[in-house]
Amino acid sequence: MKNLVALLALIVSSSSTFGLVLDQPLLTPNRPKPARPQVQHPQYQPQPQGPCAVGQGAAREVCELVNQIRQSQGLHALVLDPVMNQVALRYAQEMYSTGNFSHTGVRGDRPTDRLRAGGVRFRMAAENIAMNSRGARAVVTGWWNSDGHRRNMLSPRARRHGIGEYGRYWVHVFAD
Repeated sequence: MKNLVALLALIVSSSSTFGLVLDQPLLTPNRPKPARPQVQHPQYQPQPQGPCAVGQGAAREVCELVNQIRQSQGLHALVLDPVMNQVALRYAQEMYSTGNFSHTGVRGDRPTDRLRAGGVRFRMAAENIAMNSRGARAVVTGWWNSDGHRRNMLSPRARRHGIGEYGRYWVHVFAD
């Protein structure tokens, strides 16, 4: 081993391109590594994670409640889709401004029309609407107590959803 180290030292010292000295071990046991400096990125904000991560306020609360229900029924959680949130919010605003409480908009558009117009691709889609000013828990409870709305919330084909609330109008859209 000493001959190998001496040979390497000779080869290294005879070459002008190397600045490596091999007469000391490269790794020293029990010597702590120098700490890496922590790099601060002022613009970087860690993003929340999980299926309801993009939700805020009532949308996040509805997402969490619906996913709790789905998981209690052995179903996967739905992922909150920000584009679908916007579609749902725009329709909640339209119902508020027109007073039209229906799955069909004042121009005759259906939930699937609104999702396509918002750029959402899907093979399966559904919509729940509510008019309620008592909050997210009351809205989800109302949907749970309605066969059609409950069927939408528990659809095993649904993978993502969007939630919009404006005034006392609520829209919950689902897609695969």
